[in-house]
Amino acid sequence: MRSIATDPELQSIFERVVELAEGMGRTLPEMRFFILDAMEFTSLLEKKVYPVSPVNIWEGKNMTTRKHRIESGQESSLYYEVVQTGNPSYAYLNHTNNAMVQASVMAHVVGHCEFSELNVMQDSDSDRTERVMYSVKKVNLGRWQMGDIYYRDYWNACESIVPLINPNSQYNLANSVETETRISKNVNENHGGSGSAKKSEVFSSTLNDLINPSSTQTAMDEEISSKLRSEILSRRGYKLRAPCQDIFGFLKEFAPCSQAEKSVIDYLYLTHKTHDFVMRTQIMNEGWAMYWEKAIMMELFKERKVKGIIDYSRIFAGVCYPRPFFQRNPYHLGFHMWNHIEDLLKKGKLSIEYYEETDAKKRSDWDKPIDRKPIDVMTHIVQSATDY
Repeated sequence: MRSIATDPELQSIFERVVELAEGMGRTLPEMRFFILDAMEFTSLLEKKVYPVSPVNIWEGKNMTTRKHRIESGQESSLYYEVVQTGNPSYAYLNHTNNAMVQASVMAHVVGHCEFSELNVMQDSDSDRTERVMYSVKKVNLGRWQMGDIYYRDYWNACESIVPLINPNSQYNLANSVETETRISKNVNENHGGSGSAKKSEVFSSTLNDLINPSSTQTAMDEEISSKLRSEILSRRGYKLRAPCQDIFGFLKEFAPCSQAEKSVIDYLYLTHKTHDFVMRTQIMNEGWAMYWEKAIMMELFKERKVKGIIDYSRIFAGVCYPRPFFQRNPYHLGFHMWNHIEDLLKKGKLSIEYYEETDAKKRSDWDKPIDRKPIDVMTHIVQSATDY
């Protein structure tokens, strides 16, 4: 693995790609590119697209198998791009690709990084790769503390519940569980201090007030406490207000385990929680990346910064080629979806006026451009929608 800075030609192309993207008004995080050989690429995929991973017997066995398959011609080692979004984002280039393919990969990564920054699911976070690398050190330390046999069994047990990660559910950890500290803070804020305004009484009984005088504040406290007792399930350290669908996240926060065991759970959660984002936005995400890849590459070809437009057209057509009806190609669906939306916006067909028009000829001849630029509306769609 080596930095793109070691290759002056690729570094120059990368700088120009970033200039073009920023000139087109794109919102980009810091991007770092590295060049890998075939086995490094294969290893990267086994490490969940991170440069390091904990010691794991299964990863070693998988690497041995894949290396044999590649060397015997049963599996291809040609990967065009792999990117880990975030801020900074890390992208990896295959050293066997020529300058034109590398430029297209960089332009494609621009689209992915911007989508991650803008999307409503807020996938991008700071120093994700660095936090994973730190977590790997903690897991490897915990392995020595736990012993190889127990570490392997515990690792396999934790991996078996990885499908139960669901951070974007409406019943996620934030919406279902509150810690005792947060509960007490919220109650105090709602009650106010001694100088707060007088609260409306929850109920009034003249006889009770005469026999057992009590302040309005006491009545309010008792009513809220009673309501909390009836609505929540209390355990040590947290209060469960609703069923929590993010089971792995719940265990990460509240499972009674040692520090070594907790490091394993933290690592697996950190490296797998983004899969839900990929599944929910794959068509939009890949289409957005292909859209901006084409836009940037056309500018590079005009400037003669790279050569080989015919080869690029062949590769682009292969990536966007439609699959049979029982499969789906997110590159094909996403790219044509964004182009279709852009065409509709240019003619003003994404409007109430158009959809309320009943005359078929007027609808077919409709051409009333909107005031806003189509790309601004498309960017708003990225910021407010998922594939669903």
